[in-house]
Amino acid sequence: MIRYADTSALVALYLPERSSAAAMAAVSAVAAVPFTALHRLELAAGFASQLGRGRLTLARWEAVRLLVVQDQAAGRLRRVHLDWEPILESAAALAEVHAPQTLARSLDLLHLAAALRLGCRAFVSGDDRQLAVARALGLTAIDIKQA
Repeated sequence: MIRYADTSALVALYLPERSSAAAMAAVSAVAAVPFTALHRLELAAGFASQLGRGRLTLARWEAVRLLVVQDQAAGRLRRVHLDWEPILESAAALAEVHAPQTLARSLDLLHLAAALRLGCRAFVSGDDRQLAVARALGLTAIDIKQA
């Protein structure tokens, strides 16, 4: 796995957004992208909040959740199990070095630390802060807003 997609990119795969086509192209370019417990949490919370705000119907919410499960079963989202303690430590170190310049947030840095731990060489996101840190780390930054 060489390409890591943050949650903003994954959401754009399942819900129509301006960046959906670019996210699909970035993810489709590889056989699979890592799917961590952090992705699972953020997708569950994001989809549920869309339901709560009335932006998703119950039927659409259930359909989107099923698509995520199907993509895991098909291997498009490759479930990876990580030891989060060293990733949290790495994210804290990234914060000290990169947050003053980029204003990167905790979850941004957790995704980047996970990508590094997994040996990914490219980082797909729609978040400018994450992409700035990804570039500083030497990762290929794929901005789904630019395509």
